Amino acid sequence: MKIPINFKCATTFYNDLGVKFAQTGFLDAAIYTFVKTLELSPQYADAHYNLGLAYWEKGLRGKALSEFKKVLRIDPYHYKARGSLAEIRKTIVSK
Repeated sequence: MKIPINFKCATTFYNDLGVKFAQTGFLDAAIYTFVKTLELSPQYADAHYNLGLAYWEKGLRGKALSEFKKVLRIDPYHYKARGSLAEIRKTIVSK
C-alpha cells in the first residue's frame, strides 16, 4: 500500500515536533508526540527510536529497551538503535 504524501508529511512533522520537545526538555510532551506519531505509522523506526531516547531520559529503562528492540525488528541496520542497545548493555553489566 502506498502512503499518500500528506500522510508521510504528517508523521514526519509529528516526529520532528517530538524531537524539538525532547531537545528543549519537555520530555512528557515529546513522549506524547512520539506515541501519536506511532499511532499514525506504527512501523516508523525513527519514531520508535526517538521514543526510546525520551523514555531513557525519563529513567524508564525498560520502556526504552523495548522501543530500541522494536526499531531493530523494523530496521535491523538502524545503527543508532544498535548503539543505544550497546550502551544499555554496558550500563547493565557495570552495575
